[in-house]
Amino acid sequence: MTLHSPQRPSWLCAACGRSYPCLAALATLAAGDLLTAQVYLAGLFVSAVDDLPAVPVADLYARFLLAVPVRWSERRA
Repeated sequence: MTLHSPQRPSWLCAACGRSYPCLAALATLAAGDLLTAQVYLAGLFVSAVDDLPAVPVADLYARFLLAVPVRWSERRA
């Protein structure tokens, strides 16, 4: 079984061939700790910007950084 992981420098999923992060990878990331997923995807975003200069940065930002929802916990006093 191949994991849904990025192939560089194309940034396609190794398992399904779709743009990474694919829906399966996002589902796996969203099921875990969201802060960890966001930090992980932020690191990938930086690498993807370098690897994909023809893709607008705004598109990569949406693809990597807006992919996992943000959940804010209630602020404690």
